Amino acid sequence: MEFMEKIILALLIIGLADALYLMLVQAGAAPLYCSISNIINCQRVETSTYSNVFGMQIAYGGVVWFVAAIVLFFGRRSAKLRTASRMWYVLGIGAAAYSLLSQYAIGSICEYCLGLDVILLCLGAIAIIEA
Repeated sequence: MEFMEKIILALLIIGLADALYLMLVQAGAAPLYCSISNIINCQRVETSTYSNVFGMQIAYGGVVWFVAAIVLFFGRRSAKLRTASRMWYVLGIGAAAYSLLSQYAIGSICEYCLGLDVILLCLGAIAIIEA
């Protein structure tokens, strides 16, 4: 496995862990650690109307996105799956944009969401550069 593939895999694993934690928080199975001020307030972000898209909690969508991305990553030997994974990573830029705009509209930042946004933007940038 080459260096860039190791970076991508590390980003995917960290992203999946972050998304799983947020999913557990939204399911009520884990406590939320980060609501420390009006600006850094994960609770406010997680309970906003923006945390649901088409009736689905956004954290659940994040878990699905990262699981699919990991499956595509391990299928990268196939040219079609490699192309699909790059397109999937670029699609993640849209999810990051939605999240960032939502946090701006709410007026609060969720550190965990912001971490996922950075990961999605990095994966998207890597896909664009490698294309």
